Amino acid sequence: MKTVIFDFDGTLADTLENGIKIYNQLAKKKNLPLFTKKEKDLLRTQTIPQLAKTFQIPLYKVPLIVKQLRSLMLKNKIIAKPFIGIKPTLWQLKKSGFKLGIISSNTEENIDFFLEQQDLKNLFSFVSSEKNIFGKDKKIKKVIKKEKLAKKKVVYIGDEVRDIEAAHKAGISVIAVTWGFNSEKILQKYQPTKIVRDPKEIFNAVEEVFG
Repeated sequence: MKTVIFDFDGTLADTLENGIKIYNQLAKKKNLPLFTKKEKDLLRTQTIPQLAKTFQIPLYKVPLIVKQLRSLMLKNKIIAKPFIGIKPTLWQLKKSGFKLGIISSNTEENIDFFLEQQDLKNLFSFVSSEKNIFGKDKKIKKVIKKEKLAKKKVVYIGDEVRDIEAAHKAGISVIAVTWGFNSEKILQKYQPTKIVRDPKEIFNAVEEVFG
């Protein structure tokens, strides 16, 4: 079966603004640099290692910071909204016979909460979380093996450079979306299979990838 695997943050759910607010709360307690509007603009033009260097945060501390952010989001019951056009696109894919899944660095608890709030839970065959934000390629490989999927029949959809890199390492096609974390300009540099600029374009892009 042809399978479409989605990233969560910045692809399905608009979590950036809430993420920045929670990060700034954490930053005040941990003596980390705060994100202002200027820094927010930088987020879209740099990879995570580049951002860590820009803000003088040791790269080894980034996974722990992300873990703390995820915990705070769950604790505070942050309600994220789906990007406009995502819900009908998911239904269109499902009704057309595609198997849908999610692989994310966010927690399964946060993702399940979102899916339940948006009445989308039944659309997805699996939801898998990877705690290591730099280990998504390994998680993709594990899910492909567990779900008994053929790589040529799998496409990953994400909004970050690391999503493209993970899909390349896992040997599957990847569609990059421009409404999330990284800008179209930087996404293009990492050569995704396709780039889409609106959720309404996802369905046709998926069909083109699978031929």
